[in-house]
Amino acid sequence: MGKKKKNAYKPKTDQEIKDLALELFRGNIITDRQIVTPGQDPNLLFSIFMPLALSGPDLATWMEENNIDLMYGKVSETLRGRCVNGWPIFVSMYCLNKEDTLRLIEANNKIQKAMEAI
Repeated sequence: MGKKKKNAYKPKTDQEIKDLALELFRGNIITDRQIVTPGQDPNLLFSIFMPLALSGPDLATWMEENNIDLMYGKVSETLRGRCVNGWPIFVSMYCLNKEDTLRLIEANNKIQKAMEAI
């Protein structure tokens, strides 16, 4: 048997993905993809997601090892009254791997289509 990685990424359940998609639709979470769009400086993320700015190379290594594809923050966990280029500053950060990111996008697209049909 292989040795389990310390702090390995734990895939999200279907319910967790559904809940995240609802929170994204409601505007209660903000993802890195909303912040950095084509043509913008990706270094902006270091100013908005404080864990990125304050962590060492271990976080980058962990993200690479776990195939992290998306970062997000909860609007309820921001520095109140502080922002960078209109974006809130997150004091905590959450991640999804590639597979869970695709599941989130799919769930979010379903919500968007359902709302458009109303």
